[in-house]
Amino acid sequence: MIGHTLMPARSLMSARSACGRFIHPTEDRGITLRESAVLRTFPATYKFSRHYGAIERQIGNAVPVQMAKAFGLVVAAMLKEFADAVGLCGVTGMAPSEGLSVDRDVDRH
Repeated sequence: MIGHTLMPARSLMSARSACGRFIHPTEDRGITLRESAVLRTFPATYKFSRHYGAIERQIGNAVPVQMAKAFGLVVAAMLKEFADAVGLCGVTGMAPSEGLSVDRDVDRH
């Protein structure tokens, strides 16, 4: 069965990415580690280190980058809202417009 390239992918776990159900949607082969990383929303320029098995685990065990960013933004907004509500910004010396920004640090890799 050929998958549709615009549909969401199945969950990728720390098992070998090129085995089992992790097949390329249009070619007769398993997906590569780089393709697996792209499905996890790693930036195309992200450099993995160590050996093949370690890279498989890094990709398979990772929380998708864009999902982690979305969670971080929600948590940061909730913390800012709480800090503003209880007046913590004045106590810490932080202006309400400072700090609690996730955007500037997420895309460093």
